Amino acid sequence: ERIKSDISLQIAQQYLNILLNREVENINKSAYENAQKVYEKAKITTEVGTTAQTVLAEANASMAREYQNMKSAEVNTKNALFSLALLLQLEDYKDFDVAGWDVAENVEKTDFSVSEILEKAYSWHPQIKGAEARIKASEMQTKIANTGFLPSITASAGIGTFYFNSFNNDGGRNFGQQYKDNFGQQIGLTANIPIFNKGITKIQVEQAKINEDIAKNNLQQQKQELLQNIQKAEYTAENNFEVYKSAVEAEKSSKLALDFMEKSYQAGKTSIYDLNTARNNYVNAQGSAAQAKYNYLYQVKLLEFYAKGSLVGLLE
Repeated sequence: ERIKSDISLQIAQQYLNILLNREVENINKSAYENAQKVYEKAKITTEVGTTAQTVLAEANASMAREYQNMKSAEVNTKNALFSLALLLQLEDYKDFDVAGWDVAENVEKTDFSVSEILEKAYSWHPQIKGAEARIKASEMQTKIANTGFLPSITASAGIGTFYFNSFNNDGGRNFGQQYKDNFGQQIGLTANIPIFNKGITKIQVEQAKINEDIAKNNLQQQKQELLQNIQKAEYTAENNFEVYKSAVEAEKSSKLALDFMEKSYQAGKTSIYDLNTARNNYVNAQGSAAQAKYNYLYQVKLLEFYAKGSLVGLLE
């Protein structure tokens, strides 16, 4: 069950990684399309002589860089799909794909109660259930060991007869007569009172109690480990959301700066180098915001998984 739980979390993580790579792929695709537009415009203005040849060369170089970034993003998405297909042990991994998840453009913060999640996790988590089962087994062994101190009574009963034949005794009794004469019955009753058996029973009981204490301590350790994991997930989610908020603000600022730079470039007041720098800053800000968003979403889904114990419905 623990292996199933770990694999489930790996599947969720890989799935979100696919969605992240797809979003980055779309960002780079949009950047490439914008670079194409700049290049086409620079080509026209250079041909009519209103801009220098260096502007066209830089526009072409920028378009090539964005094309490379777009292709790299496509490969990253394919690699993410391949990793999930391997995890799922699919034979037809080349045509494997996943359905999209309608993730809001602006993710809102989700508040969690560690104590509530912990109580729910106690009811299903395989480490907790396994530790509880070991306690029950050790308690049963202690009860069995204690029976060694109890007296025992053994009853036995039997019946039998025999037949003897002497070949040189013509006057011997026949089979039927001997069967009747030799028929016997017996009954026995044995009482065993374990007053002294070299302390074996006492040692067995003490060992059983030790095993019982070990099992109980193990349960407490598993609960403490589970608590720490949930606390860590909740703490990380809080921090990731703060990172996400700051990344969104940086994205907005970069977009505003790019808008001003595009207007300035169209008016001939700034160079194509400055425009490309502003565009690269915006693309990087978009990528950082996407990364921060999915980092936060993974921690949210991790906490929901601890509460529910299943991926069903978590990624809808």
